[in-house]
Amino acid sequence: MSSSRLPALDIARGMAALAVVLFHYTCLNETAREDLPGLARFTVYGYLGVHLFFLISGYVIFMTLERTKNSIDFLFARASRLYPSFLLSIALTILCIYLLTDNIPFSMRDIALNMTMFPDILGAKMVNPAYWTLGIEVVFYGIIFLAIIIAGKKGITPIVLGWFALSVFNSFVGLGIAEKLLILKWAPLFTGGAALYLATRETHWRRTAYLALFLITLPVAAHYTLLAFIEQKSRFSFWQSDDITVVFVLAALYVVMGLIAFRPSGMSWMPSKFVELCGGGSYIIYLIHERVGNILITKLYPSFGATSIVLVIATMVVASSFIYMYFDKPAQKKLRAFRQQLLTTSRAIPVKA
Repeated sequence: MSSSRLPALDIARGMAALAVVLFHYTCLNETAREDLPGLARFTVYGYLGVHLFFLISGYVIFMTLERTKNSIDFLFARASRLYPSFLLSIALTILCIYLLTDNIPFSMRDIALNMTMFPDILGAKMVNPAYWTLGIEVVFYGIIFLAIIIAGKKGITPIVLGWFALSVFNSFVGLGIAEKLLILKWAPLFTGGAALYLATRETHWRRTAYLALFLITLPVAAHYTLLAFIEQKSRFSFWQSDDITVVFVLAALYVVMGLIAFRPSGMSWMPSKFVELCGGGSYIIYLIHERVGNILITKLYPSFGATSIVLVIATMVVASSFIYMYFDKPAQKKLRAFRQQLLTTSRAIPVKA
């Protein structure tokens, strides 16, 4: 099943990206935050759009596994989805910053390390601060890749369950470096998405078991989300939010995912091109919006006020749609063709039955 058969999934991606954009433009941007405190108290919860992205990623990973033939094919499929637009976003961001400020605030080392998707871990300045989530995604893909090699497709589910169990254990005792290496704080979200997908593929008691697992991941995810919430409030004096609302929003995201999974045609009335742009453009707008957008808002705000936020969001939507249609989509098509050619000639490690 492709995401094109789940229009609600693409709409959810678009909404998650928009929530993050609003968070960055109205909460983290000091000019807009001070002028629009009422709006900022609402959009401060937009950072939870990242949590929806991770739920979706867990859900989609088993779709990818259904379409991949071996472990190398899986890696290529994920890398080809992430890297082309990611590398372009680095170049575009640096170019736009130079044009807007006449300055490039990154060293060649910074730029090179950003290309790994782990710039923060490697001590480099991130071209876009939002890139931190990409490292989380890559580690998740790495865990699935290793699971394929170790146990094959049939063995992936037990490994994911073990990963989640380790996350639960970590919430009680703390596992130090293992917590970071295995992204245990984020495991409940990825596991929840995966469990929900598996529930749609099973019947009777197996479906019930996977739905129970999906629900069990919620309180664990809430625990880690609240720990991060406490840290954020201590770091940022402007962080006007409360823990009850954070949990409520997270629970609402779980409800949204449940509706997407069991009412897959719920958004079928939406224009197909709009749905495609929501799904394809969401990743790109997430990549390009933060640093350049905040520079534009700060420059435009004295003249246009709050309208500058609308103008910059519209600019980012148009830019991401253009990049998707004329760069990312053609690149994905060529990479898929290359992937098929690779499958016929490589001797990659096969996925176990």
